[in-house]
Amino acid sequence: MIACFALSGLSRAAPPAPPDEPGRASSPGAGAAADPAEGDRAAAVELFRRGMALLRAGDLERAADLLLSSRSRFPSKGNTLNAAIVLERLGRLDEALELYEEVIANDGDRLDDGERAALPRIVETLRGKLASLDVTATALSAVVLIDGRKRGRLPLSSPLRVLPGEHVVRVAAPGYETFETTVTVEAGGRMAVDARLRVLTHAGGVRVEDDSPGAAIFVDGVELGVSPWEGLLAPGEHVVWSRKEDTGAAPTRATVLAGQTTLVRLHAALLGDPLDIRVRPRTASIRLDSGVLLGTGSWHGSLPVGAHTIELEDDGYRPRSVPVQVERAHGRRPVDVSLEVDPSDPRWPRRPTGRPYVGAWAAGAIGATLGSDAESRCPGGCTRTAPAYGGDVGVRAGFRFPLGVSLDVEAGYLSVAHDVTRRYLEPGLAEYDLHDVVRTRGIHLGGGLSFRIPMGGAFALEPRVAGGTWLVSASDVITGTATTSVDRTDVWVAGSGSSVLSAALYLSTALGVGLELGRARVGASIGALWVPGEGPSYDHGPVRVDASRCAAQGSAACLPDQDLLGKERAYGTFGLLVSSLSVSYEL
Repeated sequence: MIACFALSGLSRAAPPAPPDEPGRASSPGAGAAADPAEGDRAAAVELFRRGMALLRAGDLERAADLLLSSRSRFPSKGNTLNAAIVLERLGRLDEALELYEEVIANDGDRLDDGERAALPRIVETLRGKLASLDVTATALSAVVLIDGRKRGRLPLSSPLRVLPGEHVVRVAAPGYETFETTVTVEAGGRMAVDARLRVLTHAGGVRVEDDSPGAAIFVDGVELGVSPWEGLLAPGEHVVWSRKEDTGAAPTRATVLAGQTTLVRLHAALLGDPLDIRVRPRTASIRLDSGVLLGTGSWHGSLPVGAHTIELEDDGYRPRSVPVQVERAHGRRPVDVSLEVDPSDPRWPRRPTGRPYVGAWAAGAIGATLGSDAESRCPGGCTRTAPAYGGDVGVRAGFRFPLGVSLDVEAGYLSVAHDVTRRYLEPGLAEYDLHDVVRTRGIHLGGGLSFRIPMGGAFALEPRVAGGTWLVSASDVITGTATTSVDRTDVWVAGSGSSVLSAALYLSTALGVGLELGRARVGASIGALWVPGEGPSYDHGPVRVDASRCAAQGSAACLPDQDLLGKERAYGTFGLLVSSLSVSYEL
């Protein structure tokens, strides 16, 4: 049915016109013109014929432009209905719907049976695919532009239909500042736009002259009259261009000063195929050649034939220049461009990436054993006078991520000692009581992972795990006595107190509570430290009596050397309970 409209659904008038030419005038809210200007009618007929020829040839873009130009010169059922059909095929559904509704309202009595049955269904389908904008303003006769296209003059008799998505709405009226806003609508939705136009308190005069008298003059996208044109505009930068059939002047920048008149001379040239410029984001500015601002988001119009440069820019995006060669007879040319986001631009709020921090801690440690042989080899019994005890201090540097996870590296010094008294019995000779001070100490290096769980306010739970390598220096200082049947004398062990070096792994876990004070944090925790594996061995010498005492007291105090100890493990697998205080600061 649509194809039938395109080729035969045309109006006739008296006197009779060819079947594919516009006839009597019809426009929204107006009847037929009584005596239309013969020149306008003839121009409309010619544009209509050219448009229909392009339609038959499949050049929809140029066909739409010529049919719409025909309507602008002399509206009729023929050019209106065929323009609607072509616009629908091009996906410009909002514009097509307006023209279909106009045909039904003004030419309903001239529709044939097929058209009368099909058009209401088409209109209903298109309405479901579009959204509606109710545009009002504080000034009468204001012009409404949506995405750079003129869509009507206020007050509107019905809502404006637009495609779903984002649109730039501009409302302009002489003597008022131009209103502009961006809206987002959904299919089937309806939105109100109230343009609060502010009266110009300061204005400057503008006179526009063109090589082609009678050419339509556009200022900032709004048609204001024909050349030569004079009027008042707000002070500042404005964009002026002209159009007259296939000729026109390129957009030109005009600077208006308050209280002064600016003269703008335009030079017409042959226009090329219409450009349909769309840029993402919709807030990006579109400039032509020497920096003439065409608008934001989109621009639709014709430029003189030749080479041009479209310059696109917006805060937060990398600017881009697009060369365009404007030609004729190729149809409407789409120019779709997306700007690349510039992540370094201040426009974009930085996603929280966390902060580095430094900190320090001090801890006390306590345990049952260090796993040494001195604590387990007690032939005559062992007496542990105290648990293993020690301390740990260190520094830490890390990074706290936004979700509360922290990764860090640490360096510290851990020292743990254990006092043990053990007894060896040598029947018929002596009873040896040896006192060992087993000590492990050294630097440890490692890394950790912690997680902050907010508790409310400035407090948080902070579980943590860590691990690394402990560079251990281990020693066992041994003193003691030997008791015989007649005396007690001091003894000493060859090699006592000498150190052995080794490296051991360590693992730790802790559960702490932290208090946040700005960038500083203080915390307290309790946890466990575990050292797996076995350390090296000492090679102890014999147990000997103090020689000076032996000489002074005689042979009764002299005892032979006793090889009681031999090789003994410095430390083994052990665990400690650790409580610590810490402080850190975010950089």
